[in-house]
Amino acid sequence: MISRTNQLAAIIGALSLAAALMVVGLIGFVARSGELVVRVDSTRGDDVHIRVPGALAKAGVSMIPARFFSCVEDRHSAWKALVLEACRDMDHQPDFDLLQATTDTEEVRIAKRGGSIELRVDSPSERVRLSVPVGLARYVLERFASDLS
Repeated sequence: MISRTNQLAAIIGALSLAAALMVVGLIGFVARSGELVVRVDSTRGDDVHIRVPGALAKAGVSMIPARFFSCVEDRHSAWKALVLEACRDMDHQPDFDLLQATTDTEEVRIAKRGGSIELRVDSPSERVRLSVPVGLARYVLERFASDLS
């Protein structure tokens, strides 16, 4: 016969193991979701540096009311399938540049780097960096696209 102390110890051990596995799973999920990074360095000194785990950013996007996504005009619906398919396949592609534009005073670059889409803007007055996990970008586009259907 198993004593009450041994039964309690077995239950506590099983619960501890389950809790540890849940924490490890959560850490893995957050790590795989990437990180949303916004960085603005200004010559005026009003710099902005924000880092948000991709899973938290996705949860935030999921709370945005559907009516917000309805601002996309119908004329953009023709591009819906193409853009969504490009995003779905982007995870499996090597790094590449999507856009690079340069003027006398500014340079803009949009590229896929690792698991993120990166936007870089350099001008005499500020330097802007935005890094969005591909999965988060795909999720936002799917939210917009579902409203166009």
